[in-house]
Amino acid sequence: MMQEDPEAEAACLAWVQQRATGERDITAAERNPNAQSYAGNFPYPYMGKTYPPLPGKKNTPNGPRPTEVVSVAREHFRSPRALAALIIRELQCSEQPEATALTVWALKKRTKVV
Repeated sequence: MMQEDPEAEAACLAWVQQRATGERDITAAERNPNAQSYAGNFPYPYMGKTYPPLPGKKNTPNGPRPTEVVSVAREHFRSPRALAALIIRELQCSEQPEATALTVWALKKRTKVV
């Protein structure tokens, strides 16, 4: 989803890099030879996964790259209970629900209000 928005990609990648404590092994179920997965202070481990820049995009090798931050957080917008669970997990990791805020910001950028 955020692959179409370099600004959102950059913000999500910065968030991953800020929380990363090192690279982690990717399990067989999530293996992608081009992906990197970082261990760190993430509400859900999958939020630490990044992908290389997409071909034809004006990205440098070090960023912006697609991440799983918004896709994992967006799954929790399906119900108030699920969203509350995400926010609680985020507050257990840090003082601010940053992934939720990033997701809301990214979704608002994509939604044209008339």
